[in-house]
Amino acid sequence: MKTRVVELSSGGYRQIESGQEGVTVLFLHGVTRGCREWAGVTPWFTERTRCVALDQRGHGASARAAGYRVVDYVKDVLEWLKADGQGPYLLVGHSMGAMVALGVAAASSRDQLLGVVLEDPPFHTMGDRLAGSQLASQFQGYEKVLRERGERLAWRDLAAIPILDPATGQTIPFGKLRDSVSLRWSADSLRRVDPEVLATINRFQWLEGFDWQDLASQIVVPTLVMQADPTAGGMLTDEDARWMYQEMKDCHWIRFAGVGHSIHWLDMPGYLRNLIGFSESLWSD
Repeated sequence: MKTRVVELSSGGYRQIESGQEGVTVLFLHGVTRGCREWAGVTPWFTERTRCVALDQRGHGASARAAGYRVVDYVKDVLEWLKADGQGPYLLVGHSMGAMVALGVAAASSRDQLLGVVLEDPPFHTMGDRLAGSQLASQFQGYEKVLRERGERLAWRDLAAIPILDPATGQTIPFGKLRDSVSLRWSADSLRRVDPEVLATINRFQWLEGFDWQDLASQIVVPTLVMQADPTAGGMLTDEDARWMYQEMKDCHWIRFAGVGHSIHWLDMPGYLRNLIGFSESLWSD
C-alpha cells in the first residue's frame, strides 16, 4: 500500500493506493471522515483493480482550503482525475462522497467512467431538512468541541454533545446514541478536520450551487444507489431514491432495511455483495 501527496491547485492531497494496474476504483469518504474509512472495503478489490482512497480537502492529511461546499470537493476530484490519467474509473462514494461522486460523474464521459456507486447521499436531509433537526445539533456540537479541543479531542468530548430530539424538544447526550468504539473512531477522524468544514454546514452553505437532480440527469454511466433505512439513521429519503431510480438512465436501487447511514460498516457483507456484483458486471461489459 502506497501513501503519497498529490498537488492540486488548492493544495496537497493525500491518497492511499493499493492493488494492480488497470481499472481504478476511486473511494470518496463522507464529511468529517477520511481515506482510512475504506480499510474494510479496498482489500476485496486489490487483486483485480487499482484502489485509491483520497483525503478530501480539509480532511485527514490533505490541505486546508478556502471553500468547503460540495461543489468545491467536486472540482478537486475532477482535477485529480485529469492529473491521474489512469482510468477508466469506478467512483464509489459515501454520504458527502456520494454527492461528490454524482457531481463528478455528471461532468465525465463514458470513456472516463465505467460506473458510479452512491451510498446514502443526504440530499434533502443535509439541505432544506437540516435546520432544527437532530443532525443539525450533531454538527453544531462537532464544530464547538473541535474548536475548543482541537487535536486533543477525545471520544468522551463527543459523548457529551447534547443532541436535540425535535419531536420532544429535549436533548440527550450523544453517548446514549453511539457506542464508545464508534465515538472513538469519529473523534479520531474529526480531530484531523478543518473546523471550517463544519462551519460551512452549520451556516447552511454546504449545498450552494449543487443541483443534484440536474446533475443526476446528466449521468450516462450505470449507477448503483445503496440506501440506508431512514428509520435507522439513513439520510437518503425514499422520495429521493425513487426519483433517481425512475429518472436516471441506468440506475439500480438497493434499500438496506434496518441499516443506518454507514452501510459499509454496519452491513459490510451486504454492502460488499452488491458492490462486487455491480462492479463485476462493469468489468465484463
